[in-house]
Amino acid sequence: MTVRHHSTGLHQVPRDVRLLLSTSALVGFTVWGGMYTVILNLYLLRLGYDSGYIGLINGLGAFTVAIFALLAGLAGDKVGTRRLLIIGMVLMVVGYFGFPLAGYASAGTRSALFLVTYFVGHIGMSFYIVNASPFLTALTQGETRALAFAWQTGLTALAAFAGSLIAGFLPGAFAVLQGGSLADPAPYHVTLLVAGGLLSAAIVPLVATDRAEVSTTTRAPQATGNAPLGIIIALSLVSLLTIIGEGTARTFFNVYFDTRLAVPTARIGAVAALAQLLAAGTSLATPTLIDRIGTAKATLVGGLIKTLCLLPLALIGHWIPAGLGLMGLMAFAGILRPAFTIYHQESVAPHWRAAISGAITMATAMGFFIAAFVGGNLIPLIGYRGLFMIGAVASLAGMLLFWARFVIPARSAESVGAELGP
Repeated sequence: MTVRHHSTGLHQVPRDVRLLLSTSALVGFTVWGGMYTVILNLYLLRLGYDSGYIGLINGLGAFTVAIFALLAGLAGDKVGTRRLLIIGMVLMVVGYFGFPLAGYASAGTRSALFLVTYFVGHIGMSFYIVNASPFLTALTQGETRALAFAWQTGLTALAAFAGSLIAGFLPGAFAVLQGGSLADPAPYHVTLLVAGGLLSAAIVPLVATDRAEVSTTTRAPQATGNAPLGIIIALSLVSLLTIIGEGTARTFFNVYFDTRLAVPTARIGAVAALAQLLAAGTSLATPTLIDRIGTAKATLVGGLIKTLCLLPLALIGHWIPAGLGLMGLMAFAGILRPAFTIYHQESVAPHWRAAISGAITMATAMGFFIAAFVGGNLIPLIGYRGLFMIGAVASLAGMLLFWARFVIPARSAESVGAELGP
């Protein structure tokens, strides 16, 4: 197979794609892998909440994305992806900035307000995630498409690296300024306020995109047939299973490090930051990998190695191998995510791209919900390491399903085509 060498520069993608990537970077810095990911659970721990409530909060966010994902996909197809992206970002700002504001309430009402604001933020997250993929797909093609999705994952991870690193040190700085300690919730509370405030800037690039809506539909006859339910269901199940493993690590790694391994907050932030930095690097290498082995095989490689990286978290009770496992998991998620997104967007006609994006997002969110809510209640019974092992088994099952349903049939079709010849 001939390997194509191409530039990875952002100048190759359209202006609107670059604007969306700017928003993705701000989302990564603040709430998706960055500041919120490091601080949220630690803040709740300092307020006296246990793993059950922490699992409830994280599970609620994922469940909200799941139940609104299909609606977000259908709405994006009807009213336009750009409008839904802007509406989603506004709701995210309301929710994520409102969450730390709820911390000022009395103890009796604070818990309920946390749930309400997190719910609103994740309605917005659902609209944003579902409509970003068809937006990028409609604006790109071929190598430019792979480049756009790689940069989306890479910039989000790179920004999350910076956000994680800063979040690891901000509570200490605020503790000094406030005359308190890292055992108090106040430094974490202020850090979340900063994150919510910074997220508001992510609305600006979306508003600056072209007012002419990007169409995700087509009038071609093949686009108006029956929904490709077999493909949508199979890929959704793959996504649900594989994300359970990642979800257990992403949701509870900071709680595990803090409560079981006694790792300082700054070090937790540094580990999370390095994991995101590795994800940025691997995601930018994804177009080259796709050139070499194809989108399906790149998805399989990323998913299988990501699964293996859960084993140090599950089997070794020390922060160094556990941290390396987390870094490896995030690094190969950086390959899996853009490759799998391109694969499912190109597996259906343009008319169904928003629908499959909604279905995949719903399945992914349900996987996170299972990891967070169910996992939070399993921890007292089986411990964090037991939960990570269950996540690894689920993730392996998902990748085996992808291999059996998509990779093997494609290989067989290629063999038949080679035998028949031109």
